[in-house]
Amino acid sequence: MQRLEERIRAVYKAGGRDQLLEILLLSGGASDFFNRLRVVATLADQDNRLVENLKESTERLNSLLADLDHEKQDELAVRSQMDRQRALIEAKLAERRQTLAAIDSQVAQIIAQERQRELEEQERLRQALARLLNGGQHYEGPLPQTDDAVLNQFIETAVTYLGIPYMWGGDRPSTGFDCSGFTRFVYAQHGVDLPHYSVYQANLGIPVELKDIQPGDLVAFGFPVRHVGIYIGNGLYVHAP
Repeated sequence: MQRLEERIRAVYKAGGRDQLLEILLLSGGASDFFNRLRVVATLADQDNRLVENLKESTERLNSLLADLDHEKQDELAVRSQMDRQRALIEAKLAERRQTLAAIDSQVAQIIAQERQRELEEQERLRQALARLLNGGQHYEGPLPQTDDAVLNQFIETAVTYLGIPYMWGGDRPSTGFDCSGFTRFVYAQHGVDLPHYSVYQANLGIPVELKDIQPGDLVAFGFPVRHVGIYIGNGLYVHAP
């Protein structure tokens, strides 16, 4: 019987349907026929299960491949969208940089123009103030003296820093002085704190007539104020020219 089953299996696998039929017909009785038929049916059932399993596996594989294809398409779509967004952002950044560069250029030009205008205005004010205080002459004589030793020391401090190079925005000897930086530094040496801006400095004081000016007073000129210095007496003043 075992040899018969092996033969039937071999014939079945080889696809010999006519030979299978011959094997069934050559059975040695009803019992032998049914045994042979059972073997053939078992083989057929196993084949059907294999076919179904193969079909299910194929369907699952196709489904997985379809999912992978969809995921790949989605990934490509996301990458494409990200590339477009990146290009848009880079274009906006480039435009922003150009705008900022143009603004920086305009600001630099405005600062340069304002600086030149301030220098011209300061020179005009210096000359006008010099004419008012000492007839426009450069003074090289002895320092004016007062009855107040502290005030005399203040005057000496002020003239000590004459000749420091002019520096717009400067407020110390190591960097240079502008007019309000000079007055701020001198007054600070004697415990008086002033802001670094001529208009603010002028607004802190009490306005007096030129005839009433006293040594140590802040001299401000222009409206709005454009230049400041320190009056030291005898029609003289010191400043950062």
